[in-house]
Amino acid sequence: MRRPSALALLFLAGCASVGGMRAAPATEGSSWAFSAPAAKVHEAACEALRSHGMYLLEVGRPGDTAWSALAQKTSLWSYGEYVRVTVLPADSAGLTPAYFLTRRLVATNITASDDWSARLIHRMVDVLAGRREPRENACEITPAARAAAGS
Repeated sequence: MRRPSALALLFLAGCASVGGMRAAPATEGSSWAFSAPAAKVHEAACEALRSHGMYLLEVGRPGDTAWSALAQKTSLWSYGEYVRVTVLPADSAGLTPAYFLTRRLVATNITASDDWSARLIHRMVDVLAGRREPRENACEITPAARAAAGS
């Protein structure tokens, strides 16, 4: 009788949650510095997340000096992942750092992506270079996504 409960705890221990993604340090994950103002990098981050079929769950400021977008990606072959992009203010050289954190919704989800950073960075570079036009209201959260996040 103890084994099923221990397995259940082990299974749940590896699961990501919206709260866990919020609580993770802003600088956790892969990083990249963009030579663009922070406001443009924010917009490019939202467009990159949405263009990869992600649902924006939260868009806001976790602190006074950081901005973040939290998204969820699910598909027919994956239970999904949470992806957070955190954008910090530009430094004195005009570079705006961004951090990309990916966590699986379920630890045993072997078809989930471990890291979305390369795909998101590539798409953000395209948006910032003008090769891809961001959609209108790219950072808008849909009511369905808000309900799914439990907000």
